[in-house]
Parts: sequence; C-alpha cells; structure tokens
Amino acid sequence: MYDAEIRERYPTVWAARRVGERLVGVGAEDRGEVGARFAEAVWEHLGRLPEGSTLLVVAHGACIALGITALLGLDPEEFTGIRGVGNCHWSVLGPSRVPGTLRLEAHNVATVVA
Repeated sequence: MYDAEIRERYPTVWAARRVGERLVGVGAEDRGEVGARFAEAVWEHLGRLPEGSTLLVVAHGACIALGITALLGLDPEEFTGIRGVGNCHWSVLGPSRVPGTLRLEAHNVATVVA
C-alpha cells in the first residue's frame, strides 16, 4: 500500500505514523522491534565478513530508518529524527568510537546518473 493510499483510507493511522506514535490495533510491529530486528541482522552479518568489507542491506524505507536509529545507539521508540530513504537512495554507516554502535556518514543519498 502506498503512502497516499494509507493517508486516504486510514487518516488517523497515517497521522500517528508521521509523528512516530505507536500504531495500536493495526497489526504493525513496534518501532523498537523493527529497529532491533534490523540491527541484530546487520551485526550478525558484519560479524561474518572479513575486516574492512562492505555490507549492503536492502529493505523498506521505514525499516531502514528504524534500523539505522538502533545502530546509532538511539531508541527507535523515542527518536524520530531519521526518516526512511527514497526509492533507489542509500545511506552509509561506518565505524564508531562508541562500542556497539555505528556512525551515520551519509543518509538518503540519490543515485547520480552521468
């Protein structure tokens, strides 16, 4: 379902989602659950790669935003400062000085066509 369709059919849910409120009674995972699941998968796969390797993760924009939030060491339930990425956009995370976290180096970068 597209954003415009959700806004039209479920305006209350759409408005709540836009400000980061919990979506109760609609069968959606909590923001924290999504962020934790995403971060756990990233850490698991990073642990399997040789030092200095790159991991590419593909997901829906909201999942990416919540996962990045968790990887930065922020609470996805409370922090709403990172939005999802646009179609065919990407974010770059790198090492952090804080153990158990990553650092956001770039976010929602558009593909450049030469």
